[in-house]
Amino acid sequence: MPLAFLRGTFWLLAILQLTAPQSDQVFTTGTIGHSVHQRPLQYYRIGTGPIPLVVIGTIHAGYEANTREAAKGLLRYFASQPDRLAPELSLYFIPNINPDGNQLDTRHNANEVDLNRNWDTPDWQEDIPGIWSMLTGEGGSAPFSEPETAALQEFLHAVQRDHPYHRTTAVFLHSLRMDPRSSTSIPKGLVQPAYRLIDDQRQLHGRSLQAADIFADAGSFIRIESWVGEYPTPGEAIHWAALHDIIAFDVEFPTAESLEPAHPGGNPYYSRFHTGMIRLMEELHRLAAFQPSTAAE
Repeated sequence: MPLAFLRGTFWLLAILQLTAPQSDQVFTTGTIGHSVHQRPLQYYRIGTGPIPLVVIGTIHAGYEANTREAAKGLLRYFASQPDRLAPELSLYFIPNINPDGNQLDTRHNANEVDLNRNWDTPDWQEDIPGIWSMLTGEGGSAPFSEPETAALQEFLHAVQRDHPYHRTTAVFLHSLRMDPRSSTSIPKGLVQPAYRLIDDQRQLHGRSLQAADIFADAGSFIRIESWVGEYPTPGEAIHWAALHDIIAFDVEFPTAESLEPAHPGGNPYYSRFHTGMIRLMEELHRLAAFQPSTAAE
């Protein structure tokens, strides 16, 4: 078993031992599957409420590995102060959905597939566009060909089945290291809500748009309607999420540098993320309740 996994598990168990006697909140941990190289895909849960929120880090690894720090920072905050969590919430954290990519220091998984281009969407393709050329095989051999994405989509479905009266909300964490040849600039960070493609036209998922706006306004991020990079993004997770009526958005940190110390008042980028997430949690009881849906929801 990898040493990093053991360290992460012991770290969580130490926190749980310290906090459990003071709170009625329930802490659990487990695996949702394994990576290409058989590393465990670890999740942590805090709370037993009917409204689920899932935070996913390092769907792109390598220089985006700082998203693990953001996910773990929020997890530490509630694990050490569980009474701060509203009783109606269940928080799920997957800080490292791409452990092989992190071990290899690459954006991709061990099969050299981009895990954010491997989702079952109408625009999925095996060869995906990059900034300068087509990237052969980086979409995977088929949607969910990769064990990491297959496990994550099943986990999101399982969370929804376990919480039948409220939509699942999924927040995917990214970060940006600028190519000096690119014109893209995101000094404040970006938030992109889930969407569908209808007659090749992008239609934002209504509740995802509301959630993204709440987060962006509170955390001083910029909300966008589509990716600002110089290439399309077929087969991405937030597109799939909208097709399954999951509230979802991407958070794009404007830096690939460390987000430590990842606590309120620490790293300024993390602090803004933290503020946005707390505000989002305050509104999920309204956003996530199932009601008759419309085409735009």
